[in-house]
Amino acid sequence: MDPGLDDELQRRWGAFWGASEGRPTVTIAVTKGDGTTWLPPGPPGERYRIEAQADDDGLLVVSYRFALAPESPSAWRLVVEETPQEPLGRIVENAARYLVARLAAEAGGMALHGAGIARQGKAWVFAGPSRSGKSTAVSLTQGESLGDDFAVVLPAQDGWSVPAVPFDNGENGSVQTTPPTPLASVLRLHQAPEARLSRPQGPLAHASLMACLAFPWALPDLGARLDDAVGSLVAAGLFAELWFAPDASFWDLLDA
Repeated sequence: MDPGLDDELQRRWGAFWGASEGRPTVTIAVTKGDGTTWLPPGPPGERYRIEAQADDDGLLVVSYRFALAPESPSAWRLVVEETPQEPLGRIVENAARYLVARLAAEAGGMALHGAGIARQGKAWVFAGPSRSGKSTAVSLTQGESLGDDFAVVLPAQDGWSVPAVPFDNGENGSVQTTPPTPLASVLRLHQAPEARLSRPQGPLAHASLMACLAFPWALPDLGARLDDAVGSLVAAGLFAELWFAPDASFWDLLDA
């Protein structure tokens, strides 16, 4: 890794950057490429895409500026295109988000398009697509950020927990490391004139939570594990849908 990339990732990931303690779970070799076989740039307004294909030759993950493939169960090769159109640190971060989602699924958990908040010893994950209100809900909450743009939920010995992750909209390492926090609930957000909480059951709950997962289509070999994880979290009563207005009154519902 060259000094420029090292410096940018240190700035971007803050307290998460540095030598690991003990044996790393995954190591990644980063090399340069020209991008000729990766996804072509999409039309204006297209959301960021990561795609994967699995065949007899193995798994290949591609996006606009990188390709990622396993060389062994614990070693991956990341080939990146250095281009003025996108900062190199952002390209590497998008690949890292994918690998974190894989690790979460392999551990029986999941990664979500969501923002995590630690409040009064419990973690709340506000999940949903862009413009569903995640940033607004976080701004109306007094607590410690666990990552405002990407959340991970993992099974724990006595329930589920939410570790802090370094991925945030500011790209400045503002999130600090902290031990995993016990999960209170994953909340799929909807904006509405007033606050309302509902707990869908069965297939409705399963489908609603599935829609919040981070690029499950790019984890073709882990689909069954993700399906089991979603079912377990729903069965534990830790998923709900929250309609809220842009004020903090929704916390009255959650605290109750």
